[in-house]
Amino acid sequence: MIPSGGMPEGAEGWPRALQGDIAALKVLAGGGGGVVAWLAANKILGVVAYRAVDAKLPLPDSWQSHLRIEGAKRLLFDRALGEIGRSLGSEDVAWCPIKGMDLASRLYRWPEERQVGDIDVLVAARDLGPARDALTAGGWRARCSDERLRSFVCEEGYNVQLVDAGGILLELHFRFWGMIGEGFAAEALSSAQPDPGLGSSGRRLAWPFAFVVAAVHCWTDPAPRAVRQWWEIQRLSEQGGEGMASRVLEITRRWGLELPVAHAAAVVCELWPESSCGAIRDGLRSHLRMPERIVSSRAARRGPDLLGWHEIYLARLLAGRLTRMGWRAPLRRLWDHPGTVAATTPANWPWWRRRSMAVARNLGFFGGRQG
Repeated sequence: MIPSGGMPEGAEGWPRALQGDIAALKVLAGGGGGVVAWLAANKILGVVAYRAVDAKLPLPDSWQSHLRIEGAKRLLFDRALGEIGRSLGSEDVAWCPIKGMDLASRLYRWPEERQVGDIDVLVAARDLGPARDALTAGGWRARCSDERLRSFVCEEGYNVQLVDAGGILLELHFRFWGMIGEGFAAEALSSAQPDPGLGSSGRRLAWPFAFVVAAVHCWTDPAPRAVRQWWEIQRLSEQGGEGMASRVLEITRRWGLELPVAHAAAVVCELWPESSCGAIRDGLRSHLRMPERIVSSRAARRGPDLLGWHEIYLARLLAGRLTRMGWRAPLRRLWDHPGTVAATTPANWPWWRRRSMAVARNLGFFGGRQG
């Protein structure tokens, strides 16, 4: 099963290339622009390039250019993360990087291997105000100041978006997505371990929580889903020692996240049959309830790019699983919260036109939205 379609001729050896196979690396390096574009779209070009460096193979110019650009970007992002740590540390706000910036530091050897588009940081809900004030004092500003958006953040949202003077986007999380029950973020943060490299109050998510977050997050992204997402889940499964799988199972079952985590593990096992994700997949499948089993069976036949967030969410609702948003989430697929409309439509339009545009987008016009 290849999770992202349109793979050009010459790219078939990417799994072996990720493992450093010299023959596969040579084929990819000679594959031309189509192969380069596919590797970049699947966000593994940097990893493959460094595998070629390890094998002492000459890098195509396009690969070298990619590494230079990503290296420069990561310098900016790392500096911004340091500033975030100092600002939050000054107010003794416990925090941890999550998602891309966290995994980039812990799963990869070199900054250029992992593309990063923004910075995601987790704080406790009670610390959201002090954290936002500290970051504002440090030069970050709200991306949108509309009162409707502030209402959305309090009522339904899960992060506050800030930008710095250079345009780097910071998503300050105090919850996770609507599928995950209230309290998961607090538990993840409380179990995180201090990391002096992140300043006086910085922490790192425990490996099992990082795995669950990655496995759920992959379904929030639009299809086609990048190979990197599955590879990172595979890499995460190898962390945390012998008790990793059992701890992931315990967290997943307690929060009722069996369906998204089990199917993410299943996709990984299709790509890497010897993956330790097999124990996680098997341990969760037996706990799926009937609506979840139906969706899981259909997804196994159709492939991961045809499984939408909304299908997972609805199956979990019908199965009686704990969610934060409940039945409001399916309704939001048509009728957005006013704050979402405010953030995604031109401010100078009359409200009826902004709402109409949002509804039209949700119905599939203008490209629609991903479940």
